[in-house]
Amino acid sequence: REARAEARTDLRARYLAWREQWCKPDLRYGERLSEIHQECRLRKAHIRVQYREPLLRKLHYHIAEVQRMQALIELKKSVREERLQLVAAGKWYPPSYRQWVEQQAALGDRAAVSQLRGWDYRARR
Repeated sequence: REARAEARTDLRARYLAWREQWCKPDLRYGERLSEIHQECRLRKAHIRVQYREPLLRKLHYHIAEVQRMQALIELKKSVREERLQLVAAGKWYPPSYRQWVEQQAALGDRAAVSQLRGWDYRARR
C-alpha cells in the first residue's frame, strides 16, 4: 500500500515536471503580422519612387493599404482556424492530470495503471 502511494506521488511529480516543460504551440502571429506590415512598407516605398504625380501616388497608397487590410483579415481568419484545429486535437491546452495519467497507462506505466484503478475503485464506491 505504501509502495503504491509512493509510486503515485512520484507519478504526480513526473506530471508536474512534464507540465513545467509543456508550452503552447506557437502560431507565429506576431511574426506573420510584422511580415505583412513590412511588405506594405516596401510596397509604399516602391510607389513613392515610381509615381511622382501626387494624386496617382495617393491612389496607389490607398490600394496598398486596402491590400494590407485584406491580408490582415486573412491572417486573423487563418490563425483562428489553426487555433480551433489545435483545440479540437487537444493540443492547445495541456492535458489534465487524469488525461495525462491515461496516456501514461496506455504506454504501460504501472503507477499510472494503479492510479486509474484507484480512481475507478473510488468511483464505484
